[in-house]
Amino acid sequence: MQRILPALPAPAAWKVFVDYTYRMFAANDVAPNELVFVAMAQKEGWSTEDTFWFLILLWAYNHWGSALVAFERFPVPSALDEATMRLPMTTSRRGLRGGRLEGYIASYLLQVRRYGSLCAFFSADFTSDVHHNFERYWRQALCIWGNGRWAACGMAEHMVRGMGWPMEAPDMRLAGQRSVQRGLLDLFGMTAENVWPLAAYNQLGVLALAYARQAAFPHMGYETLETLLCDYQALLRGLYYVGNHIDEELEELIQVRFMLSSVRLAQVWDLRQQVIPWDYLGEYHGWSGSSSVLKRYYRTYRLVGDRSSHADP
Repeated sequence: MQRILPALPAPAAWKVFVDYTYRMFAANDVAPNELVFVAMAQKEGWSTEDTFWFLILLWAYNHWGSALVAFERFPVPSALDEATMRLPMTTSRRGLRGGRLEGYIASYLLQVRRYGSLCAFFSADFTSDVHHNFERYWRQALCIWGNGRWAACGMAEHMVRGMGWPMEAPDMRLAGQRSVQRGLLDLFGMTAENVWPLAAYNQLGVLALAYARQAAFPHMGYETLETLLCDYQALLRGLYYVGNHIDEELEELIQVRFMLSSVRLAQVWDLRQQVIPWDYLGEYHGWSGSSSVLKRYYRTYRLVGDRSSHADP
């Protein structure tokens, strides 16, 4: 029997999603490191090539602190030394540990030699059509050894929001993306017990974006909605709270603080204070990382956990 997809989000789920999303935007927690590196790039007069190189390092480690250290040591596209390749990585990049990061960087350097620059590589065959440009970017990003859907989406978000790169995702690239798929099922009040085809998830993504734009968030794009849905489903499952990204990046900075120059470290603390609301800055309030208690806040109280309302439990 054919299953009918809902036309609108479930009212109770939508209420939670709206509350959570407003809080995420108010906290600048969708991608706080993006705001910091954009401010840093403007302050230091980075070129587009500089910014691309920093983004590559950021998604190589998926670790804010390590990317800053690597960029300070190697400010232009180049092979990294052994000590830099051993900098901390998050578990999302565990596939590049054990020396495999060398191959990842080498794959980009090959494209620099082929195209002349990272900028030329990432804009190859671009036109005035932003959806066409995204498809071109997508193919380029996935030709890099070590990149998959997760890294390509993450870089695209920073490029669109942080750099104003002339492209726009036509969808959320949901193939194999279980966390975003779960977020869509949660939002529409559907069960994950049934196996839904990719076409169903894509249709839910279209409906979710249209409804979000019409009902509350007129400037929402797929790049941002993808991140929000991923964190939304994590919040429902006791794995996230508003401010969690900010806290994780604080922990990453503390982890490498003795490897950064005093000038760079002071700059980063100052820029965090400029672009992140004061109540979310653990460096001024006595906490040094994410809180397992706040992650469980929604599951415990059925209220959106928000770091600004709680000191570290």
